[in-house]
Amino acid sequence: FHLAVDTLAVRLVVPLAGPTGDLHPQVIRPAPPVPEQRRQGATRHAWRTNENTQHALCYVDLDQFKVANDTSGHDAGDQLLRQVANIIANNLREADTLARLGGDEFGIILQNCDLNTAGQVAEKVRAALDHLVFTWQETSHTISCSIGVVPINNESSGISALMKAADIACYAAKDSGRNRVSVMSLDDEHMASQQGQMEWHNRIQTALQENLLFLECQLITPTNRQNNGLRYEVLVRMRSAGGSVVPPSAFLPPAERYGMAARIDRWVIENVLQNLSQVPEHLEALEACHINLSGRSFDQADFADFVVDLFGHYQVPPDKICFEITETAAVHNLLEIQSFMKRLSLMGCSFALDDFGSGLSSFGYLRRLPVNCLKIDGMFVRDIETDKTDFAMVRAIHDIGRTMNMITVAEYVESEQARVLLDQIGVDLVQGFGIHKPCPLQDILAMDPSRLSKQIARPGGHSE
Repeated sequence: FHLAVDTLAVRLVVPLAGPTGDLHPQVIRPAPPVPEQRRQGATRHAWRTNENTQHALCYVDLDQFKVANDTSGHDAGDQLLRQVANIIANNLREADTLARLGGDEFGIILQNCDLNTAGQVAEKVRAALDHLVFTWQETSHTISCSIGVVPINNESSGISALMKAADIACYAAKDSGRNRVSVMSLDDEHMASQQGQMEWHNRIQTALQENLLFLECQLITPTNRQNNGLRYEVLVRMRSAGGSVVPPSAFLPPAERYGMAARIDRWVIENVLQNLSQVPEHLEALEACHINLSGRSFDQADFADFVVDLFGHYQVPPDKICFEITETAAVHNLLEIQSFMKRLSLMGCSFALDDFGSGLSSFGYLRRLPVNCLKIDGMFVRDIETDKTDFAMVRAIHDIGRTMNMITVAEYVESEQARVLLDQIGVDLVQGFGIHKPCPLQDILAMDPSRLSKQIARPGGHSE
């Protein structure tokens, strides 16, 4: 049995098992780059057999490692990785090869193994890790993993393509609820779809470098049409290299998936604050500018410092900004979001919980976060005119918000009839194409605040 590590791909060249079978500490640190010739030779060896022989590549991603690493410290994280590596190794066959790919990710090459058997081996590994209880200084942590499995055969086109395919399969396991195994063939329809999304990484990178992102905004208006101040949500948009506008549904999901969402968040926050700092009359009339935050931003330890520094640099009053966080992000980043919200709330920022009601744990998380505003999930609002259950859900969410002294906002309001019903319920604010179609942020900033006030009170208002 060979135990190897490489941070760039499964390159089987650095043995890490000592004479006693214990893992060398290097298993938790990156290995140096491997010369190209040795790298290619080691990789070719994995499937250098006749055309009918099949091997498999497993991509293992730990699901709760970050919690243990952040709460108990890096020494604990290192020890946990050692235990995880030992457990994985003990559940593999003698001919198989284990490698740490970096962070909390491992790779496994299963030699002479068809896809069905590979899935069984991966499930054995998953079940073993699911039973691990890691204890560090009287604190216990449970761990689980998501595993993607793909074949290595004569159709495999090289290291990069294989690693991408295995990563896609692993993401499918995570997307299905985590702590599970996803087995995919290289011609799987879902695989092809995800590979198309991966191409967006380079396009988004180019957009950030060449200033192809721009900002729009959508007014959020009082349901009763009274003028309670100017409020809107900022929306990030993207142009292609040819100048056409790219639908947000096309670039935002892959940005979230492939680690670009945090960079987009930072771009949006800085550009919004920079623009607001240049229009003091607008800033004076502004009640709240809503800015969406991705859960990915909270994975970065310096995110709060970055935002605080921007407020200081542009001298925009923090009480003019309302950060929107989705319930999904709150579930997966609770401790980080609590810390961020506490710090920014003390400065004066407000917070909205977006898409509220979309998850089963909505009300439980609501109690644990300093939220000022509830944005009712649009799936309950779209059909409120015809669906009695949706009407009851909106009313129940509004009642909860009112009891907790929160502002309630109904999203996806597309008709005057829906606005009237929401006003009857008592919902404070409404947003949607039936209220205001998104327009360039610069158009709103350039308008006289008094004209904006009249527009807010006008049904179906559009920027002029």
